[in-house]
Amino acid sequence: MLRETAPPSASAEVLAELARHMRLAPDFASEQSAELADVFAGAVAHIEATLGLCIAPRGFTWRACFNDDGRTQPPMSPIRALTSATDPVDGGAAPLEDFALDTAETRTVIEAPKWRGRQVDLAFDAGFGADWSETPSDLRQAVKMLAAHYYDQRHTAGGDARETLYGVASLIQRWRPMRLTLGAGA
Repeated sequence: MLRETAPPSASAEVLAELARHMRLAPDFASEQSAELADVFAGAVAHIEATLGLCIAPRGFTWRACFNDDGRTQPPMSPIRALTSATDPVDGGAAPLEDFALDTAETRTVIEAPKWRGRQVDLAFDAGFGADWSETPSDLRQAVKMLAAHYYDQRHTAGGDARETLYGVASLIQRWRPMRLTLGAGA
């Protein structure tokens, strides 16, 4: 199971960017910083779940299962660095040099020929960069739009959000994973 080691960070710069997007007065935005941080985290979580991409840089842990060719694709990409590896059988540390990151595509593949057919607990840093500003602009804009929608609708139960969500969907469309096969048995 994938676990984040810390929630997405809504730094002062991120909150200021979101407040500017929403055209909130600086003094009002500072009063609303906790709510802005919550809607930011909610928007990030929604878009990351939709895409399987880490758009707010942070750390994760995950039990990787390597297939017969010694490769696996984590549920969250892109991975910037592996920080630790532990053998779940004996609890001992596995050498990080056993693992290589194939980052030729946005969706990282982890290669570990020595771990063919085995499992290992990995800790890694994911995201497009070490900072929110390194996230592609279309994904940052989608988060801001969705966070603004969540903020505007925070007192509403239900409702029709197609217009706002359509704009977000348009921005993230090119990042969606593409299915190239019909699946097993087809």
